[in-house]
Amino acid sequence: MRKTHILSMLAEDQPRVLTRITGLVARQGLNIETVTMGKTLRPGISRIILTISGHDSVFRRTEQQVNKIFDVMNVSGFTLERSIVKEICLIHVALQSGKEKTKLMHHVEAHKVNIVDFTPHSAILEITGSPREIEAFLTKIDHLDIQDISRSGVTAIMKQGSEEDDCTLNEKEE
Repeated sequence: MRKTHILSMLAEDQPRVLTRITGLVARQGLNIETVTMGKTLRPGISRIILTISGHDSVFRRTEQQVNKIFDVMNVSGFTLERSIVKEICLIHVALQSGKEKTKLMHHVEAHKVNIVDFTPHSAILEITGSPREIEAFLTKIDHLDIQDISRSGVTAIMKQGSEEDDCTLNEKEE
């Protein structure tokens, strides 16, 4: 059964490390839905989060193979139950009438969305939440004139007290 998996890894900040990782995932026939990468508290080390769509068995094999990449130090498969998963979405909405502004404000207040720019004829909104929450908000406002959206991709962190059990491959020896 195909489903969405979250793969988190720590990797050295080296040229082409992201290319090697994404190439390996693609060769396994898995679809990368989102990629995020950012610095960690350790200098020279970045966290890479991939959201991948594919079969469980292929995901597990890929997880093991990614751990063999020289510059990758740690690989963890995250589950939604044991992690916090968030995404940021910016939405540009054109507003032609006062009625549209009123409808938009109702949705903004109901979903705790931030207005980051507001002009007489448009608004740029920022929503942070799970991918499902963002999709639900976009569905609620799809009757408005959405001009553009920009999504950050998923970022995730393990919940405090969650054990990284069989989903995790141990950190490599240095």
